Amino acid sequence: MYQLDPSAFDLVRPLLRDAWFALSSVYAPLDGNNPGRVWVDDPAQPRSALITPGAATGDFFPVGRADNEAFNQEMVALLRDELLPALSPQHGAVHVMFYSYTPEWHAALDRLLAPWGVQRIVRILFALDHDLFRALHGDWRARVPEGLRVVPPEESLVAQDPGCEALWGSAAEFMRWGVAAFVVDGDALVSRSQTVFVGGGHAEIGIHTAPEYRRRGLAILAAAACIEVCLERGLEPDWGCFYNEASKAMAGRMGFKPLPDAIVHYVRWEDTGAAEG
Repeated sequence: MYQLDPSAFDLVRPLLRDAWFALSSVYAPLDGNNPGRVWVDDPAQPRSALITPGAATGDFFPVGRADNEAFNQEMVALLRDELLPALSPQHGAVHVMFYSYTPEWHAALDRLLAPWGVQRIVRILFALDHDLFRALHGDWRARVPEGLRVVPPEESLVAQDPGCEALWGSAAEFMRWGVAAFVVDGDALVSRSQTVFVGGGHAEIGIHTAPEYRRRGLAILAAAACIEVCLERGLEPDWGCFYNEASKAMAGRMGFKPLPDAIVHYVRWEDTGAAEG
């Protein structure tokens, strides 16, 4: 198993022929927009690869041939001994997602990750209806409440996102490739919408509003402004969630239409017990 230098990431593009969702994530490091790492079975002619986007995230994409057992076993050892222990726990564990695109990889992950209590979960996906979005939110500027402002990204505001470093490496890197819109009250950031990853011509949209400012439509304003800039840049905005009714409802309110669900493998990697599996 070989870790590729970023200059060689293009070698794995042919292995993504089956990729159909989470395109912004899996292509982000290949396009050089987000940091990421890539491992392959053969650095000259890869047949199998493991891609992880971001500087320190729990998202992994095994692609290429799923029946490459030597690669599969080395991948499991790399995850067990190095990659998963290095991630930061949240709520007492590291929450790890494995995204794959073929029935062969689904079956392989069921088997390979079984000692870690792997579960198949559903990623609910949406695609933007451009005409519906414009009909719903073409007038978003007229709906900004008095006293509040919707502003473009500034590095100081981007840095307030606790996930920025893990996803982008730094706020400065986000400013190079990311898209965002912030609702501010005076100097206070009260709602934000920003891209999680950018790659493959796609951009996944995330939102957050301070608790005391919720239920005032501010997330809709921030998301509308962010989506508008994505479209101006030729990026296709994506929306997805795991069993989140509020996020599903928000997708509909923004003009997104449902796509077929995707299978994702989930592992709760705990400090005790998991590494012995």
